[in-house]
Amino acid sequence: MQNKSIKYGSHLLSEVTVIFLLTLPIANSLSHGIYFLLFLAIWVFFIILGRWVGDTHTYFFLGFVPVLIFHFMGFPLLHTFILALILTWRFAMIRRETLEYPEIIYLGLTVILMIFNMIQKHDPTLIIYLFIQFFVVSIGSALSYMTNMKSTKHYVRYLLSYIVFLTSGSIVILIIFIGLKKIWDVVFPYLAMALGHIVGQLSFLDSFFKDVEMPESKEDPVAFEPEEDVTDLPSTFDALAPGLILNLIIIGLLILFVLWLVLKKRRGPESKIRQVNQPHIVKPLKQKEEKNVSRLFNFSRRKPVHPVRKAMYDLERKALKHGQGRLPFETVDEWFGRLEIDLPSDIYQMIRYGEINVDRKKIALFLKQLKEAERKIIANDSGR
Repeated sequence: MQNKSIKYGSHLLSEVTVIFLLTLPIANSLSHGIYFLLFLAIWVFFIILGRWVGDTHTYFFLGFVPVLIFHFMGFPLLHTFILALILTWRFAMIRRETLEYPEIIYLGLTVILMIFNMIQKHDPTLIIYLFIQFFVVSIGSALSYMTNMKSTKHYVRYLLSYIVFLTSGSIVILIIFIGLKKIWDVVFPYLAMALGHIVGQLSFLDSFFKDVEMPESKEDPVAFEPEEDVTDLPSTFDALAPGLILNLIIIGLLILFVLWLVLKKRRGPESKIRQVNQPHIVKPLKQKEEKNVSRLFNFSRRKPVHPVRKAMYDLERKALKHGQGRLPFETVDEWFGRLEIDLPSDIYQMIRYGEINVDRKKIALFLKQLKEAERKIIANDSGR
């Protein structure tokens, strides 16, 4: 069983690295090392405050910290708000992720974005971020399992296997990078010449404008010398601003990735269900996530008004966040019994079904007991 805090922390750092590589082209005034440290500082800030954030609406206020950091570093206002919104959104939704094997997706996106940034910036040192991503994914996954292991023998065996995996994976990445760089150095001049030749063939379009006379200027005429024919094909390719072309390619790939996520979300989890001839076993500790994840800022949803119902509503949400939520078929008493919480639900049931004359002292005592139950749920999650 994985330690959820380490698991989600490593996943968040992986997504922060992907967002860093995605937005690296706009950080022209900063070195990529300082720019990455900014993202790393924001990740540390979110990790430290993550345990004390109980309501999703409070994420809105946490987003002001990245805004101030990026604005202080001189980023344009639009880029500042977009980056802060993306980082805050991913921090808020990371514990509700439903993707299978997200580590593979993180590594794939990192490879694609790293290659495009290396081509655009002509900086081979950017490969260091692929190594960082590889180590974050590997070590985060290993630690999330090893922290809950009780057998020392199993622990050492698992640790040694991950050391071998990290070493071999790093060597493979380095070999692939060297091979791809040599291939690119050989192929790129031919691609440039071919594209320059194609652009040169479009010169026949000038014939459509031979008979067009330009209006005479009222100012003194300036003699222009005829331009020489372009014969250097690679220089023609340079005039096409390859950085702009790469940005368009990156944007296109991101659009395709977003469309893929939307289509996958529309199909829903039902497409993965397979009929198996075996008895159904309920596993409370591995509760499935809700099909429809609530929005980050969903102000239209009606919430309970009575203090008791509101406190119970908040308790269920916080318990769900810590992996101990109430199952759809469970009553409140069954839920408390499963969590070993000694708390009768008669006060809550009376208020829920319209009882008006309820003793205020009993209500105050019940609210106090709910707070103690909340602390117990958080303590149970921390101890796992």
